[in-house]
Amino acid sequence: MAPALPTGGVKTMNALYLDLNQAFLNAGLTPPDRILVDGKLHRYAQPDKPKSVSSWYVFFDSGSGVTGVVGDWRTGLSANVSTWRDKSITQTDMDAAKAMMAQARAHAEKARKAEQDATARRAVLIWNNTIPANQNHQYLKRKCLPPFGLREASGNLIIPITDIDNVLWSIQTIKPNGEKRFLSGGRTKDCMSWIEGKRTDTLYIAEGWATAASVAFYTTNTAACAFNAGNMTNVATAIRKKYPNVPIVIVADHDEVGIKAAKQAASKTGADFWYPPTQGHDFNDWMIESGVMG
Repeated sequence: MAPALPTGGVKTMNALYLDLNQAFLNAGLTPPDRILVDGKLHRYAQPDKPKSVSSWYVFFDSGSGVTGVVGDWRTGLSANVSTWRDKSITQTDMDAAKAMMAQARAHAEKARKAEQDATARRAVLIWNNTIPANQNHQYLKRKCLPPFGLREASGNLIIPITDIDNVLWSIQTIKPNGEKRFLSGGRTKDCMSWIEGKRTDTLYIAEGWATAASVAFYTTNTAACAFNAGNMTNVATAIRKKYPNVPIVIVADHDEVGIKAAKQAASKTGADFWYPPTQGHDFNDWMIESGVMG
C-alpha cells in the first residue's frame, strides 16, 4: 500500500486512518466502524454475515506510521498494511514494519487456533449427546437419502467435520427445511465429512453433504464432502497425500463457481472431474431427475 502524501508532506492521524480504511477495501473487506491502533487483535463482522465476527485486524503505531495486517478467517484472505507519516522512510523503519506485520500475523494465528480448539471441544460434547438420525427426517426424505451414519439433536441433522486423520474439529447442522449452520469459530479449511462405502478403488469428493452422499449411494464407493467450493482443492490435496495411488473424482455442482473449483482441484491433484448436464443442478438433483432415487 503506497498512499499519496497530503499537501505539506506530513500526514495527520486522520489521513493515516483514511489510508487504513482504504486498506480494508483493497483487501475486499468492508472496514469496521471504528479502527483501533493498539497492537491488539480486533474482530468484527461483514455486512453479509452479521453474526460471524470472522474479519480481523491488528495495527501498530511504529512512530513513523501505522503497520499491521487485515484479514478474514471465513475467506482465508489477509493483507499486509503500511502507511507512513512522511516520505523520510529509512531501512530501519521498513525492517520494523516487517517485524510488526509478522507479529500481527502470529497474534491472529494464535487467537484463531485457540478458538478452533475451543470449538472442537464443544463439537465433541454435542456429538456425544446426539442420537442416530431418523431415516424419515424431512431433509433426508426430500433428498431421497439414507442417514449414512449421521446423528440428530433437537430435530436437526448433525454432520461431523473432521481432518484427514478423522479428528473432529466442528459440526454442521441441517434443519428440516435445509438451513445449514456451522459452529461459530470452527475449523473447516482442509476438513471434510466422509460418507463411507467401498475404499477399494475410486474416492469421490463433492461440495455439500447431500451431494457427496448421493455419489456414495450411486457408486457404492466412499465420498467426501468438502462443504464448499473454496475448500475443494484443500480436501483433494489432503486426500491425495493420504491416498497417493487411489483414483480421485471431483463431482462439481453445475455452476460457474463449482466447475471452476473442481477444475482447480483436479489440476492440482491429478483427479478427474464431472458435473451434471443441467446448469444449476448438483449430483443429487441429477439422481432424482434420472429416476435413480425417489
